[in-house]
Amino acid sequence: MYNLDEFQLSLPEDFTLIFVLWKIIHPMSFKRIAFLVSLALCGFHSFSQQNAQKLIDQYKDSLNNLAHVMQRGANDSSRFASAAVYSSIINFILSDSSSFTASFDSVPNLSVRTSPDKAVRLYTWVTADYAGSLYRYSGFIQAQKNKSTRLYALYDSTETIEKPLSKKLKADHWLGAIYYNIIQNEKNGKKYYTLLGWKAMNETTTRKIIDVLTFDSGKPSFGLPVFKANNIYNNRVIFEFTSQAA
Repeated sequence: MYNLDEFQLSLPEDFTLIFVLWKIIHPMSFKRIAFLVSLALCGFHSFSQQNAQKLIDQYKDSLNNLAHVMQRGANDSSRFASAAVYSSIINFILSDSSSFTASFDSVPNLSVRTSPDKAVRLYTWVTADYAGSLYRYSGFIQAQKNKSTRLYALYDSTETIEKPLSKKLKADHWLGAIYYNIIQNEKNGKKYYTLLGWKAMNETTTRKIIDVLTFDSGKPSFGLPVFKANNIYNNRVIFEFTSQAA
């Protein structure tokens, strides 16, 4: 239990449209990306011939190029179109269960964290608009159980989440963040994971988030009322900093 009174301190569905956009913003890499589309449209049959680590090695240059545009693109269109393609490639790789133990060290702009019990893996990243006024978070969860691996996409819904301290959230309605640590816990015989996250809101405001990940009927859920402040139990903790204090 955390007593804060004492504690001071999304996947694109239309591959064709996305890759046309990518051809416009980065034509030098289009042949490689187009090859990925053909694999996707063919049902990813190549998985029988390649494992995830080989796919990472194959697409690391494209991911590097995409990450560069996501971070340094001259306009919002190029940044978010690149982010959509980046997300599609990550999804493509993670669809292979061998990716759970693969190394993503060569993939830029991607935070990968594995739980201490090796049952959960989190992949998160962020794309900012050119002005630095909007940060859009993306991610996936992999969960292993009974020798099978399930993949869940995370969709940032920050702008529509009211009262984020008290809301229990799902993968498709997620308070986006970059997770930098996972702590394994147990309460009343049930396992849960405390997540430490970083979240830029705009060019002057950042947040640190303490959230909790559980699995309800096998599906990920965020938030657990274990954080006490002013005699109220909240589902998560959010600290906000200005640019001068962050």
